[in-house]
Parts: sequence; structure tokens; C-alpha cells
Amino acid sequence: MNAIRQTVRSLLRAPALTFAAVLTLALGVAFTTTMFSVVDAVVLKPLPFRDPDRVVAISDVNVKTAARDQVSATNFADVAERAKTLQSPSLWIRQPVTIAGSGDPERVESLRVQPSLFVAFGVSPVVGRGFRDREERVIVLGASFWQSHFGGDPGVIGSSVRVDGVAHTIIGILPPHFRYPDADVALWQPLVLKDFEKRFRAKRMFEAVARLAPGATLAQARAEVKTIADGLAREYAEDNRGWTTEVRAARDAMAPDARTLWLLFGAAVLVLILACANV
Repeated sequence: MNAIRQTVRSLLRAPALTFAAVLTLALGVAFTTTMFSVVDAVVLKPLPFRDPDRVVAISDVNVKTAARDQVSATNFADVAERAKTLQSPSLWIRQPVTIAGSGDPERVESLRVQPSLFVAFGVSPVVGRGFRDREERVIVLGASFWQSHFGGDPGVIGSSVRVDGVAHTIIGILPPHFRYPDADVALWQPLVLKDFEKRFRAKRMFEAVARLAPGATLAQARAEVKTIADGLAREYAEDNRGWTTEVRAARDAMAPDARTLWLLFGAAVLVLILACANV
């Protein structure tokens, strides 16, 4: 008890020093807590779809610079057809659109996706259905957008809204946990490739995902797809020379700075330890 009284008296004799010590500790704790929250959300928590370790992202890579790029629809179609280690390969592309229903028109984020994307992620609409092959002018809503703009009414299935001035039918609602690639996406549209998107192998403009086939490992998929891509580089040298294709875990594609986050978290912990040692 005497020791506590003496400590309190010494702190009261130097209020500026006491304030600086408390502030340092508070900032250290706040920074460490914030960094852990980010690491937990981005790196540690399981991804919000079935068997997330089986979902992979596919990118073209410049052999000279090692820089990742998107894929072309034509090259990806060849990879998808030849690869035995992949299932439900799917292209997607982000596309902001203007949607108008009963209220004022609103600019929102949308994804154009091939129907197999929902299969790759193992996700099904909680209301309605997903896309069918070569289906157009239909949309699937994200759960958040459905709640905020349609009051969570399941009766919206079959109703019509205008997307970029064209009538579309709402056919499904995705589950609340599915937020790929991020929570900003309000709606999904079917991706039916246009002629110019299919014609040019050098036009790398799409993101790509797939699910590992039963029994296939990530290492096997990487090796097989690289072999296919190297073959395409020889077959279509004018468009593919100097390029290969890489398969990586979807988590790595969604959180490419995971190593940086761990380093920042480690630095935060070190700062907190130093602050405690110097108080």
C-alpha cells in the first residue's frame, strides 16, 4: 500500500510526464488494436464462401517484369478447356452502372460475371436463382443493397428495374456473407462476351477465378496452367510472347499486402513494448 501511495505522489508531482506516459500507452494500445483488427479481418478470418482454400485466382504475368495483369477472354477460354486441375472457371469484370427502380436513379458498383462464378465460390442465392448460360438483361442483388433499397422484400423477384437505361429483371438475392471482391458491389449481371472481347488475345481486361478440381492441389494447378500458358505463348506468339499465367489462392489475391500487414502489426507490438518499458 505504501508503494502505491508513493507511486501516486510521484506521478502527481510531475503531471506533464504522467500525461505523456499515459498518452504514449494509449496510442500504443490503440495502434496495436487497430492493426490486429485489420489483420484479423483481411488475413485470419476465413473467406465468406465454401471451402475457401479450394478457390483460386488466375492472372497473366509479364515474364520480364513479374507484374501481374488481368487475363484475356480468348486465352482464358483455352486455359479453361485444357486444364484438368480446375473446375468452374469464370471471368468477371467490375462495371459501375446506373440503376433506377421506384426511386431516383443511383450510380452503383456492379460485376459482370460468367454463371460459373457462383459455382466456383459455392454460393447460391437465398431467394430466387442464379444466372443461366447466355442469359441477358437479368440481375442478382447483393443482400445489403436488397435490404437498403427494397426493404428485404422477397417479392422483388421477377420485378423490373432499369440498368443504364435498359430494363432488367431481378432474379435472385445473394446471401449476406458473400461480399466478393468487396462489400461495395451492389448487383451482379451475367457476362456474355462481346465480339471484340473474344477476338483479341492481347486484350487483358478480365479477372478470373476457379475452384480446384477434387484431388488437385494448388501446386499441381500452378504447374499445369503454366504449361498451358507457355504453349499458348508459342501458338500465338504475336499476342502472348513474354507472358505466362499464374494460379494463386483467392485469399492472396484479395489481400495481396498480407505480408505488409503482418510487418505493420509486428511494428505496432514492438512500439507498445517499448512504450511499456519506458513508462
